[in-house]
Amino acid sequence: MCVDFIGGNKNEENICACYFICIAIAGVLQFCPNNKPIDSLHSKLSFEKAQRQGYVVVGPPGLANMDKLEKFYEDYLNKTSSSVALARYTDEGDPIFVDLEFNGEEILYTYDNSWDGFGDRIKE
Repeated sequence: MCVDFIGGNKNEENICACYFICIAIAGVLQFCPNNKPIDSLHSKLSFEKAQRQGYVVVGPPGLANMDKLEKFYEDYLNKTSSSVALARYTDEGDPIFVDLEFNGEEILYTYDNSWDGFGDRIKE
């Protein structure tokens, strides 16, 4: 049906069918826990792996790599370009990522809870 719509036959049944199929696919993909979200720049890391990879980590096991956040803050005060990645873990062990990038003037903030099984799968 969508092929007819894309091919130029724009009747209402084909448009409705296309919308229904797109919504159904999006709904099914949302509940596939083993698939990496398409737009996430991060993989699902354990607390320990995130710590080893240099993330600032916060979660039930505690804190790790706080020196990297302190370095980012110092760079910010000195107007030196810098970036830092943070991983916060939920009680269930799912990571929520925050990336901070400073270009010497502005901070770009990215929030990604794509891996949170109970979250809204937001990336902004």
